[in-house]
Amino acid sequence: MSRAASVDPSQGSENEDDQLSLGAQPAKRRRVVNQRRALSCTECKRRKTRCTSGVVPCEACIKRGKPDQCKWENGPGEVAAVSKAPDTYALASDLQQLKSQLVELATYVFSLPGGPANASASAALGSLANILSSSAGESATPSTSLASLLNPTSHQLNKIITPTSQPLPTPSSSSGGGGPNMESAVTSLEHLANSGHNNNNATTSSQPTASPFPSSSLSHNSPSLPILPPVHPAKSLPPLLDLNARPQAIMDMIFSLIPDATAGKRLAALYFQCEYHLGWHILHGPTFGKELREFYDLDPATRRAQTDPAWIAVFLMVLVFGLQSASPIEACALFPHLDRSEVPRLPSALYQASRMALEVARADSVPQVRAIISGLLYFPFLYHFGFSAEEGTRAITHLNCAIYCALSLSLHRVTSPSKVPMSDPAFSSLSPPLAFELVKRLWHHLSFLDGTTGSSLTGFRLCALPGLMKKRVGNYITIADHFTPFPGNYTDEDIMMDPLPKEREVVEVTAATVARVGSMFAFVTRKFVGSVAGRRDAGEKRLFSDETRDDDFLDDEVKEYHGALQQVLDYLPSPLLDPTDVPNWMICCLYSSIQNRILRMYRPIFARETSGPAYERAREASLASARCIISKQRLCMACPHLRPGFVKRWILGSALVLSVDLIKAIDNFEQVTVLNAKRTEIQQALEIFEQHNPFDRSPAVTQQCAKTIEAVLIACQKRLEMRLDGKPLGESEALRGFFETVGNGLREPVGKSSVALLFYNSIDIDQR
Repeated sequence: MSRAASVDPSQGSENEDDQLSLGAQPAKRRRVVNQRRALSCTECKRRKTRCTSGVVPCEACIKRGKPDQCKWENGPGEVAAVSKAPDTYALASDLQQLKSQLVELATYVFSLPGGPANASASAALGSLANILSSSAGESATPSTSLASLLNPTSHQLNKIITPTSQPLPTPSSSSGGGGPNMESAVTSLEHLANSGHNNNNATTSSQPTASPFPSSSLSHNSPSLPILPPVHPAKSLPPLLDLNARPQAIMDMIFSLIPDATAGKRLAALYFQCEYHLGWHILHGPTFGKELREFYDLDPATRRAQTDPAWIAVFLMVLVFGLQSASPIEACALFPHLDRSEVPRLPSALYQASRMALEVARADSVPQVRAIISGLLYFPFLYHFGFSAEEGTRAITHLNCAIYCALSLSLHRVTSPSKVPMSDPAFSSLSPPLAFELVKRLWHHLSFLDGTTGSSLTGFRLCALPGLMKKRVGNYITIADHFTPFPGNYTDEDIMMDPLPKEREVVEVTAATVARVGSMFAFVTRKFVGSVAGRRDAGEKRLFSDETRDDDFLDDEVKEYHGALQQVLDYLPSPLLDPTDVPNWMICCLYSSIQNRILRMYRPIFARETSGPAYERAREASLASARCIISKQRLCMACPHLRPGFVKRWILGSALVLSVDLIKAIDNFEQVTVLNAKRTEIQQALEIFEQHNPFDRSPAVTQQCAKTIEAVLIACQKRLEMRLDGKPLGESEALRGFFETVGNGLREPVGKSSVALLFYNSIDIDQR
């Protein structure tokens, strides 16, 4: 049969009818063959190996290290549509390299002292071995896996991790899984190796530790490793106990307490305006104000990097006194991030932070002026306005450190501006004349505290400086030429002028008043008390003891001391008011302290019930000093929160001296008007203790002092009634027995035994 002609499919139906009519057979239809999807890549098909279907490159090409040759084709020249494998595959050559690195790291880690006992290293090695085995397509049997090679026992390394340890996640053995996990495991292992290296540097061993692995690649004959015992995870030292991290941790804490610029400047302004600064003038206002502005003008990072930690210590104490001067509402508003209940405790926290800032500044080993300033600010915070005797002892410790620091800087021998330590950061931006005046103020503040607190607690620290004070005709208080002179009676603004203006009158209150007069007081006290102590050490009879009756001896010693103290009083301004007409608490305290010294000199003689010239002098001086103490402390009733706790003892002692005079007036049958006047003087002292003071730091002492004076007044009234009735006075009604009776009648006797101790205690001290 002839081959049928081809038919054009584009022709119409008429051609088809013609062909049928001619008897031609219909043409065969072309068979459409379905294309089969390729089951392997060209390389696997050529090698006749099993291939991963539909993934380029396949696992076989990856293992062969030729992923670029993996191609898929359906027919000649036809590329199959297959999905691309993720990029997280590892070549066989890379896996082999990682295995070698694993061997080296494992060898190094386990060769370290204590290395096999590191559970974290074991976990990392076991996890990494499983990752490499799964990535390489190895069998998971112990005889062929890397994990079993690292430890040929039946247990893998990652099974010995303690429950507290967190093992690295072991990836599944599916294809393509393990890239990121493997990288993490390698990084962890390297970190452990590096940490082991650091530990190894700290440990010296005479014999090197042999490696449990051969230097070549691992083999089945490698020595087996023992099962590692459970260990606790390693811990780091607390930052505050780490000498390297402690300074940074301290400064982080401190800067978290420092307020923002608005609050910081406000508290600084309160400090320079408050009574604390006006009475205890340590900081030079213009200089500190400039430093404060420069501090807050810096950005936070530069502020922390460039600010002297010793300046931070001073600034924190400024914040302390500023907070104590602010109202409770304003204090809470200045620290909004703190709970209201925490704000009252903030001054103590700032004081502790200031001490820690000095530690960062290495003030204990590097003498610096700002450490002295900080110590002088610590003293009133703890000693004058503290709440316990422990704080007073701590204040003495700060004073000792400040004095020794000043001696190390030779501040006691700064006789001219050229000898000022201008290299100190506190003076680097000041002119030498200005720094010279500030040095004189600082040194004589220290001298004042040394002479008024050291006699009873630690001994005078400055007595070891021979020739510190010399006597000249007409001027008892004169410093030797080779020691730092007294500061001039200038204000803060005066000492910034060049040249210095004329010095102000001594009766005018300035920033140097307390330093000048206080240091004069200290010089006199050191000289007199030192001479008394020398006689006692030599075995001579004590001053003011009950057996001492030598009037000439009292004239030679007591009259000289009294005259020197009276000369010191002449340098104090009167009335004791600041330019703001507010009582200056420190000048009132200094005035009362000097008068208390005079009172304690003469009180034992006055209380003996004797007569004669010495008795009359003692009576007159004791009563005058007692009246001055009470009158000056009544000025402080306008600011009772500024009265130090130890001043209460002075007030009580003055009231008891006045009561002795009242008792003797009753026994001498003096007129009623005289008796009432003397009774009024005692009642004025009682009013000081009866004043309501919500800021009283020792209310129990205040209450006991008030009860003592009340008991004395009641006993005096009974004594007066007995005299008026003509009843004879028994032995118990004698002066000493009178005070013993009063003391025994109190529920809590004052002092160690009774009120009488306040009269017959001859120790010359100023304490709480």
